[in-house]
Amino acid sequence: MPPVPMRRPDLSTWFRTPDYARYELFLIRGLFALVIWDAMPSAITVPSDPQPVGLGYWIDFSFLAQPQTLAASRWVLAGCLLLSTAGYFLCLALPIILLLLTAAGTIGASFGATTHSKQIIVLCVLAQAAWYGYAAIRKRKIGLVEHRFGAFAGAQAIAAAYVISGISKLAGDGNWLVDAVKNFQIQATKNQRMKYYNALSEETAESGSGLQGVLHSVLSPLLSTIEYLLLNSPIWRALFLGGGFMLELFAFLALIGRKMSLLVGGSLVLFHLTVFEIMGLRFRYNIYLLLIFMVGVPYWIATAIAAARRSRHLTQLD
Repeated sequence: MPPVPMRRPDLSTWFRTPDYARYELFLIRGLFALVIWDAMPSAITVPSDPQPVGLGYWIDFSFLAQPQTLAASRWVLAGCLLLSTAGYFLCLALPIILLLLTAAGTIGASFGATTHSKQIIVLCVLAQAAWYGYAAIRKRKIGLVEHRFGAFAGAQAIAAAYVISGISKLAGDGNWLVDAVKNFQIQATKNQRMKYYNALSEETAESGSGLQGVLHSVLSPLLSTIEYLLLNSPIWRALFLGGGFMLELFAFLALIGRKMSLLVGGSLVLFHLTVFEIMGLRFRYNIYLLLIFMVGVPYWIATAIAAARRSRHLTQLD
């Protein structure tokens, strides 16, 4: 019997835009809109722009601190999110969403609330706005293919954010892993105490909220085991931190296909939940976007809905 030749992987199919179904695209846009709405502040307490950062050097965003202006801005944002969810006028809606998120984030950072927790959302909006703007300039009719690439642009932005984070660690003196392993316990204790003194309650300090809290509760036994290993073994700490670094550096592999996207995205979600368990550092927007664009929650929801509809149709035929 002649030997069976080995099949070589078809590299031409790598990094292609997934064949998102229409229902799936609608869910991706809708869930992303909910994340954006949650990220937009409902109140800004600072009356001025004391220490401008970024665009704040050229544009005074302190007008958002006025309740009437902020309320009007949220109404505009809601309208744009409805349009983006429906898939209409995205070349107009997405830049407005980008501007409002940037303005709110800029004025928030100007009075000391500097954080990068929402940057990944802005990056996704920026990537999608750039794509739909390019499509509008080229006078392309926005159809299924364009919407598919719009969703894929969000996944690309997420992967790029993690890869850049990994590369930034290589840009240092090269001893970051040794220092991180050595100082891990000190950093974990410091963050836990900061979390406690912010909440003045062990129960409140240890609890998560929203979807992150649900995932944390479901995976609590696994996360507690990982926490014990990391706090008591330098070898496990090195493996964990080194593994997290590799996940960041090679996050672009999630763009190969749905299976790899599920593997990389799921691993990053577990990594973030473990960091939250040990250090209390919340990356809930990262987790939300990973679940939407990489783990493929919209795909599984759309698949379940399609299966239920087929089953109902067959039942009616019987």
